[in-house]
Amino acid sequence: VAAKITDLQTWYLIEPLKPCTVYTVSLSAYNLATVSLPITKTIQTEPLARPQAPQIIHQDTSCGTIFIRWIQAEPEAAVIVFKIKVISLDGKEENSHITGENELLIRNLVCDQSYHVSVFAHNACGLSLPSETKVIIARSEAPPNKPEDFEVDPGPTSISLRWKDAQPTKLDLSYKVTLTELNATEWDTFYTERVTKTPQIRVTRLPPCTEFILRVVATNPFGTVASDDIFVRTTAPVPEVPSNIEVTYVNATSHIVSWDPIPLETRRCNLSYRIEANNVYDGVSDVFNTSETSFIVSNLELNRTYTYTVAALLGSPIAISEASGAVVLNTPP
Repeated sequence: VAAKITDLQTWYLIEPLKPCTVYTVSLSAYNLATVSLPITKTIQTEPLARPQAPQIIHQDTSCGTIFIRWIQAEPEAAVIVFKIKVISLDGKEENSHITGENELLIRNLVCDQSYHVSVFAHNACGLSLPSETKVIIARSEAPPNKPEDFEVDPGPTSISLRWKDAQPTKLDLSYKVTLTELNATEWDTFYTERVTKTPQIRVTRLPPCTEFILRVVATNPFGTVASDDIFVRTTAPVPEVPSNIEVTYVNATSHIVSWDPIPLETRRCNLSYRIEANNVYDGVSDVFNTSETSFIVSNLELNRTYTYTVAALLGSPIAISEASGAVVLNTPP
């Protein structure tokens, strides 16, 4: 830029100039005959340097989002925009955002994923150094929801359990499952607890035919909540088939059926037996139940052939063994 000014003028406005640019200005005096040697000065337009690194002062998170706010310490830095860089901890996900504000809501992140977050300031001189990098988890900082909607599948010595998986965050989440025997006696009480990271568990080594109070307690870094109490019961194992069946004549219309007792590993399950007396002549069967190891079948028809089988019944709901082999005895004519 070259310009002439009058002898009375002591200033001159040079425009337009680029920001953050160094210029050399020369000033010479002249008259009709001569021109003086120039006076030279170097000047730089503002801003004079790149901005300092911003400072992140606030952060909030929810599932898949991160909100940050920052400050810029030097107002004279003439910041044009801020650049925010977000990189997942494993380095597989990276994205950048540009804003003219001092805050930003970062969306579409992976829920419960950890991210490196840094902020740069940009002015006409260039990009600042990054702010101190923050490791921020895109999760909801809320206590867990109450476990509910249980699916229970009991067996003789185990209980499989599943419940609704709707938690604000699954990071550092655990469930404690407790089983306390209901109506326990002082000398025979069963209690167990298990811990799992997932909304399902199979608790084993339980006694059969036993009713429990089941409770699930969810815990994360922001709180603890317990489920409602649930009543569950282990089933009975299938009993052995009764053996050594004997049928003895009592009188013309009565027989006594006897067998060996079924061995049991626990007294928690009620044991009974089912006797089936089948009249071979007309195919009609009569069924009798007893808790003993013998039973008198009465009111039999004369001159008939009867077959007898015995099955074992255990617990509630009842588990039934296969029927024993048939034993045959006739009534007299």
